[in-house]
Amino acid sequence: SARAQLAGQISNDLASVGHQIALGLADGAATAEPALHLYDTLPFPFSARGRELFDRTRAFITEHVLPNEGRWREALAANTAAGRRWSPIALVEELKAKARAAGLWNFFLPSCAEFGPGSGLSSLDYAPLAEL
Repeated sequence: SARAQLAGQISNDLASVGHQIALGLADGAATAEPALHLYDTLPFPFSARGRELFDRTRAFITEHVLPNEGRWREALAANTAAGRRWSPIALVEELKAKARAAGLWNFFLPSCAEFGPGSGLSSLDYAPLAEL
């Protein structure tokens, strides 16, 4: 179907960009928004909340995470050189705090006494968020 072909093309484009980023040939900046929302190409009934969180999470990554990849690499290299490769990186802790404040943290947690109400997302709504 046309939707399946479009989903395949989006997947191929995404894989290509990811490969370029991994090789250091691109910075991850999007060149254009896709014509259709990714959710519109998949044959599953996503909730409005799942779609909204997907959009907010993608925007957060674009605005806060991708522009800081170079700083993260530098901090990791400095930690590694100092023999502290696995030590927390201040930048990551800052981004985690921003994500928490924006309500974009721990989507996978179920409702329970220890963690609170959880995200309330179904596995179907959570899966695309985990892929971002």
